[in-house]
This record gives sequence, structure tokens and C-alpha cells, in this order.
Amino acid sequence: MLLSSCGGGENSPEEAVIPESQPLPTEEIPVENAPQVPNAKNNNSPPKDNLVVQGEPIQSAPADSAAPKITNKTTLEAGAYCYRTEEQTIQAIAELLVEPTNDVSGTLEATITNDEAGYYTSYNQRIAGVLDTETLSAAVVTNIENDVQNSQETWTLNRNVFSNGRDMNLKRVSCEEIIALKANRKNSP
Repeated sequence: MLLSSCGGGENSPEEAVIPESQPLPTEEIPVENAPQVPNAKNNNSPPKDNLVVQGEPIQSAPADSAAPKITNKTTLEAGAYCYRTEEQTIQAIAELLVEPTNDVSGTLEATITNDEAGYYTSYNQRIAGVLDTETLSAAVVTNIENDVQNSQETWTLNRNVFSNGRDMNLKRVSCEEIIALKANRKNSP
């Protein structure tokens, strides 16, 4: 037989061991298909926002290191980020996406109330710009009371805050919190 001359006929096909298909290290594995840790407390439930750490990429340890390097920087990695403020006269939420290129896009929704002056308004903004360290230079389109306003604005954007430095100072929250707020608004009469 020809196979036996090149060493191919030593084992029968029934005896051949076929390795299980494993994903390549560069393949993304969906969260629901991630390995489960048996008998581990709270380690088997999927992350709340389907991100391992909301807004931050998965960190993997270098081959020569036992743990990932931790830094204190507040600049943002690519990912989704959410911010909120709930003050007496202003309530606002922002949802932002930071791209690997440092391009940022997102929305801000705000309501301003002043009961003493009998004033109420709400508006939404579409934000698109470029993040340089913690400074977001953005084109902002504001829809307020049937009016559209375009502006160029500079915001501070980091892991903790999203602020225009004047009257809009939002703190970082989980995106799940923002989703719940929006769902409650839709369900209220």
C-alpha cells in the first residue's frame, strides 16, 4: 500500500486522534460562549452591559508577566461610556462611544426645570468630535424647542466625568442604568 511507504498506514482511521476545534487566540468569543468557572461566586453570570469592563477593553497579561499592568490614567480606551447628573434644576444623561482612533460620537439628553420661575425645557444633543487626552473638541447639534443649533464646543471627557466646565457636569454611571432610565420614561404615562 502506498501510505505505508510514507508512514501513513501505521494507525487505522478508527485509531486516529482528531483534536477538538479550538478558537484561535485572535477570534472574539461571545460573552455567552465564554468559559464558565464552576462553583465560583458571581463569575458565571454575563456582564451587565455585555462588556467585560464597561467602556474598557479586555486587558490580557503579557507572556512574561503574571498580571496585567495597571495604570492610574483617566484617559479613555475605546468603548462605550455613560454619564448622568440629577440635580435640582437639571437632569441629564449622556451616552458616548470612543473609537480606537479617538473619534467620539454620542448623545446627551437634558431637562432643565426652575419651579420658582415657572420654567421648563428639554433638549437633546448629538455630539461628534476627537478626544485628545481628556479634551473633547466636538461639533454639537442641539435640538431645543423646535430649534436646531450648531456649535463647536470643548468638553472634558475621562473615566469619571463628562463636563463642559460650566453648567453641565455629569458623572460616569453604568450604561445599564441609562437603559433602565430610558425604559422607565417610555413606560410612564
